[in-house]
Amino acid sequence: MEEPKIDDYSTAQKPTLPKDFDKVTEETKKVLASHYGDEFADTVGRDTYQEFETLIPQLPYIGGDRNRLGKSLVGATWFLALYRVLKRHGKTAEEAGEITYESTEAYLSSLPKLPKLGLRLLLRVVFRGPGKKLIR
Repeated sequence: MEEPKIDDYSTAQKPTLPKDFDKVTEETKKVLASHYGDEFADTVGRDTYQEFETLIPQLPYIGGDRNRLGKSLVGATWFLALYRVLKRHGKTAEEAGEITYESTEAYLSSLPKLPKLGLRLLLRVVFRGPGKKLIR
């Protein structure tokens, strides 16, 4: 069986990808509104969605549905889109990082208890603990 091309896979996935992140987008807009107001949150939400859609065709093919890290790549792409949009609106990398952290926390709070506990611990280690030095 022939391996799909990068463009073929990401293009085929494009209709489902934004739907996968509706809940994250919803939580992000709440966080943005708490920091900067509803109008800014709506604008950034709309712009982030558009930026995300432009990034989808650029995603590398890493094995499609056979690779469990595919969702992580897509999630990182969504947060890259958010960062780019926040930067265009004059926000710093630190502000974007805080919004990303708070948005992820809010999303994790909506999950069932067991997955939420493990993911929260990982999030704290990466963003607040030893991993913080690695991502600077």
